[in-house]
Amino acid sequence: NIPAGTYYVGAIVDYQNEVSESDEVENHCCFYTRIQISANSNKADLRCKYKGWLSLDGANLNVLSTQVRNYGSATASASEIGFYLSTDLDFTTADYFVGSQAIGALAPGQSATVSWTGTIPSGFPAGTYYLGFIIDHNDVVAESNEANNNDCGWENPIHVSGGTGNTDDCACTNYFQDFCEDFNSYNLGKLGPQSDCWTTWSGYEGAAQDGLVQSSGGNQYLKVKATQASGGAQDVVLRLGDRTSGKYQLSFKMFLFSGDKGYYNLLHEFAPGSSNYTHAYEVFFNGNGIGRARHGGVNQTFLYNMNAWNDVVQEIDLDNDQVTLTIAGRYVASWRFSEAAGHPNLGTNTLASMNFYPVDGTYEFYVDELSFQTLTNFADNGAIEERNTLANLTENLVNLEAAAFDFDHYPNPTSSDVTVAFSKKTPTDVSVEIINAIGQVMQQQTFSNSTVFNETFDVSAYPAGVYYIKVQTEEAQQMKQVVIVR
Repeated sequence: NIPAGTYYVGAIVDYQNEVSESDEVENHCCFYTRIQISANSNKADLRCKYKGWLSLDGANLNVLSTQVRNYGSATASASEIGFYLSTDLDFTTADYFVGSQAIGALAPGQSATVSWTGTIPSGFPAGTYYLGFIIDHNDVVAESNEANNNDCGWENPIHVSGGTGNTDDCACTNYFQDFCEDFNSYNLGKLGPQSDCWTTWSGYEGAAQDGLVQSSGGNQYLKVKATQASGGAQDVVLRLGDRTSGKYQLSFKMFLFSGDKGYYNLLHEFAPGSSNYTHAYEVFFNGNGIGRARHGGVNQTFLYNMNAWNDVVQEIDLDNDQVTLTIAGRYVASWRFSEAAGHPNLGTNTLASMNFYPVDGTYEFYVDELSFQTLTNFADNGAIEERNTLANLTENLVNLEAAAFDFDHYPNPTSSDVTVAFSKKTPTDVSVEIINAIGQVMQQQTFSNSTVFNETFDVSAYPAGVYYIKVQTEEAQQMKQVVIVR
């Protein structure tokens, strides 16, 4: 019964006002996730489900694994996605068209995965641009909502040099402004002496703690390793300007080989070579495809991809004291940014710096395509909204309900077997996996077109330890821990 239109999902703690509190204002929490509710009509509704990854190679624009879904109630005929370069984050057909990709007909609820490579034309005007796409840009599909076809794009800027069509290498030169960092403009070797934005924990640049710029296949990146040839561990710091207001997106890519661990943190306070520092939160990649974000004294588990680049996206709203973390395209958590990593009530609402650090000899990872952008349109209907803070599924209330499922497991701890109980309102294909602590899949079973089941898995032969049960449907996944004892 909700009228068609654009809405934001929010939550009110103690919404019935049953608790007498010293501060009632903080009970209002907004996820800053724009959802579009369409009028009830028998039409298709094509929308961006997941924007995928963007990489640059000279004049080439490479898009990987973009997903488009038909959220309507009728089949969408074959159509095209049009890719456009724009000077702002509001993409229209009046922007610079750089190519298209066809997609086939999509039944209600069906998705299409698209990859595309385009080239910036020679003679393209110099400047800073953003790449986005418009679904059904030729307007061949009759949809219940025609206003939501341009909701996907990338907020990392593309710098085009005049006359050639090539993209400029981007580097941070002033951390008080928006910047990007792809490490391609530096000489190979120590990073700190080449940049005003990068330093080390001790403040000594050019020594063992400094970042190391390396190259492979023509691409340069930052390598962070526990012990360098010069001795000692790296401890690399990116200054972020001690900001106390504003809304920002801080993103980068991290690559980890299987078995190698990674770590970074954000800081409320930091002074090189000083004991004056406070961790806002810490993020650990455990070497087995499972990581944890430590914030406010709690740990939030997440999944990431091994032997691959993982997108790490943080949306930091200092004005409303909130941070949202997404890793490898999956929502991890949202929390108060003013919390300290080890305690919910210690810290300040200040964004000082980001720190990459190898905790011990098992840590080795790579960082690239870093971007720090002001989000002037953080909750603005007219801008790109990919604030998928509910696991990229809150496109509208109906889809959220359809995607939701419950699963539990018992007994826990167990010594012989564990039962997985699953329930969902609508039928779906379900995969259940039992994963050990180093990421190996010990058991896997698939259930087709299921709404409810209770399935028992024999774990009597497994060594004692911590394991994970991952349940994945066509639209979502959940993971819970189970302990096996002997």
